Amino acid sequence: EDEPLLRKNIAISLRRGGYEVMEASTGAEAWTILNVSSIDLLILDIGLPDYDGLDLLREIRAIHPQLPAIVMTARDAPEMENRAIESGASVFFTKPIALRVLKAEIRNIQENRYCGQTGNKQQ
Repeated sequence: EDEPLLRKNIAISLRRGGYEVMEASTGAEAWTILNVSSIDLLILDIGLPDYDGLDLLREIRAIHPQLPAIVMTARDAPEMENRAIESGASVFFTKPIALRVLKAEIRNIQENRYCGQTGNKQQ
């Protein structure tokens, strides 16, 4: 997220919820984090100053195909959601995002991931 206030609000809210959060304001910063850290979830804005977020997502998907990605944008257009899902988004939101809804979706992704891992172990 390139909007500092929104990025900080999301990060603070998630940290209060017990999540470890790493922040990036550009695609280049996101790549740096991905190259040096193991992450469980990506929250990505489509409108970044140095990258089209969907191009970035496609590149990330090539290296991290199983990484869940929540994509958000201020561009409210049905084709934007379709493009995001085709690019590999797990979930798509139009901004502004209610933080309680974002947290609920993160919990949903975690639960689905845990259930999938548990299911794989039982087979």
